[in-house]
Amino acid sequence: MSQTELIRTKIKFKRSAKDNVTLVGYVTKNEKGVYMGCREDAPVKKKVVIPDSVLANSIVENALYDCGLKPMKNGNGFIAVEVDLCLFPAVVDTVVTSNRFKVTVKFGNKSIIYDPQYGLDDSRKTVEGALKALKERNDIRDKEQVIDAFLRSANMVCAIYKDYRKHQL
Repeated sequence: MSQTELIRTKIKFKRSAKDNVTLVGYVTKNEKGVYMGCREDAPVKKKVVIPDSVLANSIVENALYDCGLKPMKNGNGFIAVEVDLCLFPAVVDTVVTSNRFKVTVKFGNKSIIYDPQYGLDDSRKTVEGALKALKERNDIRDKEQVIDAFLRSANMVCAIYKDYRKHQL
């Protein structure tokens, strides 16, 4: 099978519930006949995807991958013969107004927020917590530059917020 014959889709892999060792993903065919990744518990007809044994060791569980799939000989599923981790460009958005202080890092369909004013837990309320959440991500393109931009914005917002609080008391 040539590369052009591979089925292309995006999939997340996780450990199989049967043996807790094998990585598996799932795909379903939409109304246009295109295969798309889906969850194991999705209420649709789906087929299993198992990564090629050579690739399985390099796959991060629960991360999104661009995959090239080859049908299994028995027709019950697919083998992922190509996997590339999806890296999303990130945007650092800083909001400082007379009564609002926030830094948001947006990538893919995710956001990591530093909000010293209304953050409820450390991952939102502190620079260190938001930074830890950013560092744990494996799906951000140019992650070091994004972290640098986040730290510049977060430290500025932190200083302005502290000054604001000092004048509020």
